[in-house]
Amino acid sequence: MVGSERSPESQDVHDRVINKIALTKIDSEIYHAGTNPGRKRDWPIRYIDFDRLLFPDLVVMSRRSGRIHLICEVETEETVNGEHAQLEWKPFSTTGWNFTLVVPKLKLNEALELIDEQKLKVEHLGGYEMDPAGWITLELPDFGKTPFEFKARR
Repeated sequence: MVGSERSPESQDVHDRVINKIALTKIDSEIYHAGTNPGRKRDWPIRYIDFDRLLFPDLVVMSRRSGRIHLICEVETEETVNGEHAQLEWKPFSTTGWNFTLVVPKLKLNEALELIDEQKLKVEHLGGYEMDPAGWITLELPDFGKTPFEFKARR
């Protein structure tokens, strides 16, 4: 991970959010979601203006053609900051693919400010929160349909 490091607890929430998005909102008859939670690096994307491969948290591809439909990055409270936006969000926002950013709901305004300051192209911005019992509530566009909310137990 580039930029701010996550605590083990935040990393767990981060990875759970990635998996819930992939399992409940993307993996369908039309799309397949490749996930890169934690330090996993199974689904790279190549971008010609960078010397490195990029590893978004989710890479959503058409099942029929294999073409990338969108890429998604999930952040935690520790990683919604200018350094992280510059080092990770900016490359993702310039790939030419639809870029979705998901942050803690309490950090939505800060994320919007960073997006504006750094002139990033973000197709969708979503939020999530976790209650004390471990329920995650995710608010994110349904990629072309209507906003949704779901709760998933740990």
